[in-house]
Amino acid sequence: MKKALLSVLGFVFAFNSFSGVAQPNSCALADVAPTPVAPVSVVCANNFNANDLAITSYSSEGWFNTIQVVVSQLQPNDSSLIVGLSDNGAFDFTTANAGAALAYGDYQFRIFACNQADLNALAHQLDDPLPWEPSLPFDANGNARLIDLFSILALVFPSLTVEDVEYAICSFLPTLGASLPYGLSDPYTVTWQADGCLSGINDAQANAINVSTNNSTAVVSLSNSAATTVGIFDLNGKALAMQTVNGTATFDISAYPAGMYVVRANNGTTTTKFVK
Repeated sequence: MKKALLSVLGFVFAFNSFSGVAQPNSCALADVAPTPVAPVSVVCANNFNANDLAITSYSSEGWFNTIQVVVSQLQPNDSSLIVGLSDNGAFDFTTANAGAALAYGDYQFRIFACNQADLNALAHQLDDPLPWEPSLPFDANGNARLIDLFSILALVFPSLTVEDVEYAICSFLPTLGASLPYGLSDPYTVTWQADGCLSGINDAQANAINVSTNNSTAVVSLSNSAATTVGIFDLNGKALAMQTVNGTATFDISAYPAGMYVVRANNGTTTTKFVK
């Protein structure tokens, strides 16, 4: 029965997708996801051997009561390929790749959050239009789990991205009369490397980017002191404006249509969104 469910989901997603990648779409609620911060503790066992690295602590403050730490890697097409999930605030780079270590490189971590009651309601809703086994199983406490939602989506999308997850929630679930209010934090980037265990821990906060807007301007503020190229992009990845920012800069957005836009800095490793 699960194959039948996946066939239905796969057909619908394929119909609404292009080149096997879901169309960019986000309906995340603003300012409600827990805010990730630089991890306060990093385990590098065996005399700081990188093969034993694990991030073990994250901020958990926010409006939603159920969170999933999503670890991803930025792809050439600006999508974020999900390489690991954790619902307990820990992530181990050494076992995330089918029990083996991930490749060294830059990784992003962010918080995906929702309310448990909404997730449970979604699981029950999907049981009605699709009358076979529940697509979201329940644990011993009668709760559906975010990690199961991501796992099912990973079967539909072999290379699951953050954008796929958002597309599924924003575009597919409404066709079934279902919904899942959620929040998605901006990502922080760390570098998994052979020497020094992990870089980026001490300066993750220093790379923070903030945007305040009105109908005509977007004021971009960087908390680091170095001059950095900042760009504004639409949801299709088209660059709309670029300039060097050293602290604070103002962008003219008066001609932009109403909608959501992405701001990228630090070679794309630091991003945020704003809505005009």
